[in-house]
Amino acid sequence: MLGSVLRVVAADHAGGLIERRGGDIDTGLERLIDSLTRHCDLDLEGLASALLVDVRPTDDGPDDATVLVVVRL
Repeated sequence: MLGSVLRVVAADHAGGLIERRGGDIDTGLERLIDSLTRHCDLDLEGLASALLVDVRPTDDGPDDATVLVVVRL
């Protein structure tokens, strides 16, 4: 018998969350995966906030649409 419950988090996003002008989209995706891994034990609101802080571009360039949907299955 399993000693713990498997917790699965699904995150969907728009390109503005992980893309940076002149940057590699794979690098942004790796940042998102790393952040999800580090913060997966937070409640959904805390997780979404942490993801936005860790992953959202902070440069002074024009804002791009940022959409993040986090669901625990």
